[in-house]
Amino acid sequence: MGLSLKLARPIAAAGALIVVATQPSCKDKDVPPAPPASAASSASVTHCPEGRSVDPPKAEFRPAIGAFQDQRYAVAQKLLGNLAEKYPDSATTRVWLGDAVLYDESKPYVAAADEALRHYQRADELVRAGCKLREAMAYYLRMGLAYAYLRKDSPDKAHEHLELAVAQWPESAEVHYHSARVACLRKDHDACLKHLDHTFDLAQRRVRPLFLRVHRSLDDWFVRADSQSEFAELRQLKAAEFQRLKDRYRALPVAP
Repeated sequence: MGLSLKLARPIAAAGALIVVATQPSCKDKDVPPAPPASAASSASVTHCPEGRSVDPPKAEFRPAIGAFQDQRYAVAQKLLGNLAEKYPDSATTRVWLGDAVLYDESKPYVAAADEALRHYQRADELVRAGCKLREAMAYYLRMGLAYAYLRKDSPDKAHEHLELAVAQWPESAEVHYHSARVACLRKDHDACLKHLDHTFDLAQRRVRPLFLRVHRSLDDWFVRADSQSEFAELRQLKAAEFQRLKDRYRALPVAP
């Protein structure tokens, strides 16, 4: 399935997230590890004695993130791969590496998802072992895993990560939108509409997690929903409900 919507991190914000990756912030707190996986992690908690991802200094990170920001993904992959070898307990590096692979359009679409998953999953192993990520990076890890599984037509796997994301970041319109995609792929059209309702509500009220630099407008989400491939059946079978939902939000004043 070719997805009609490609969402990456806002490029303008990529460089700014170097700070998120390496320093504490009043807006960017540590998040607890995800629930234990069924399989034992290969990472040891003793590798992260302070209980957080052991990341490269900003000066070492900057060239790799700069390449990512410039969409020079092959260069970013090489630099991030070197950093991952040098800092084996850096979950942050592996999230960035997964993104650099996933958004590299020179790679075959599904093959890029498979390769990215290896990096995301290694990051997730480190997190589960006690190497916690800053909140922004934890968000991008969860969403990266969901995006990759959606590329692979694996809605159940994507749902596992989006369910965690909804619990952690219920104020993210993006999380609800992609949860709607998963629900529609699973033929649960009522749940799909419910997540779209949440998406439109958050957009109309201009609510978002503080670490997300970009707020997408209500009209932007309408355009996306009207063309999203996973919603084709919804637009046919639930056309009246879908239209009423959009009309209800169009009638509301936009929050300042």
